[in-house]
Amino acid sequence: DSGWTNGGNGAGTVYELYASTGVNTDYGILYSGTGTGIITHNGLSANTTYYYKVRAINADSIASGYTSESSTHTLAVAPAVSIVSVTVSSVRVTWSNTNPGSVYELSASTGSNGSYGVVFTGLYQANTDHNGLNSNTTYFYKLRVQNGEGIWSGYSGEISTHTFAAVPGAVTFGAVWQSSVTVNLPADTNSAGTRYSVEAKAEGGAYAEIYSGNYAASVPHSSLSANVTYYYRVSATNFDNVTTAYGTENSTHTLAAIPGAVTFGAINDNSVAVNWTDGTNAAGTRYELQEAS
Repeated sequence: DSGWTNGGNGAGTVYELYASTGVNTDYGILYSGTGTGIITHNGLSANTTYYYKVRAINADSIASGYTSESSTHTLAVAPAVSIVSVTVSSVRVTWSNTNPGSVYELSASTGSNGSYGVVFTGLYQANTDHNGLNSNTTYFYKLRVQNGEGIWSGYSGEISTHTFAAVPGAVTFGAVWQSSVTVNLPADTNSAGTRYSVEAKAEGGAYAEIYSGNYAASVPHSSLSANVTYYYRVSATNFDNVTTAYGTENSTHTLAAIPGAVTFGAINDNSVAVNWTDGTNAAGTRYELQEAS
């Protein structure tokens, strides 16, 4: 908005307001009339310097000299932020350089319209990296820019993304029995709500999922075969449904089943044929036969 006083002129004096985007150059008339209030100049370009001057016209249509030139800058408009790439602990952000030579300020938060902190302040750069972040966490970003007078624009629209989940470590084992194994998951280094998948296979077989859900300290695996090697691995999925690589594989063996009761075959004066069943143990199980007299 532009305004001026009457400068001591009488009522009915006509005033002409001129505007330009260059000092003392290419002025165009913006207003002609008897008012001295506020005149709104619309349809301007963002982050641009505009110059103004006024003159008065007397009753004989003779113009006075112009007032001293005054100038101001329109506010800049912050460009939209976009996400370039994401890792477990970093986010790369970019935006268009819509205001060359202007200072930009990028802010980040872990809550929508929450407590923002400044990540970057300076002239335009193609990419800005936000490092040292937590795994599988939602980060929000917004941007503002200064105009030629150092006045900040409003913020761009808020944008968000999620860091990747951290790859889980190797499982360990709790109780191991003939037909079950308690699988202990590694310590949870991801944020609450991260989904985990535990997969298992018998030696020579294919992996199949035995658990999917939020972090659990241990997962039971039952209905197993006796004296068989079982392998386990874990992956994690972030809030954008991006799944990590598998953690290091680890394995254990179920206990051997107790063999069936001993029976006897041929009995001679110096020998006895002793028989037993394998007790559902896998091929290759070693047995120990003891005798006493």
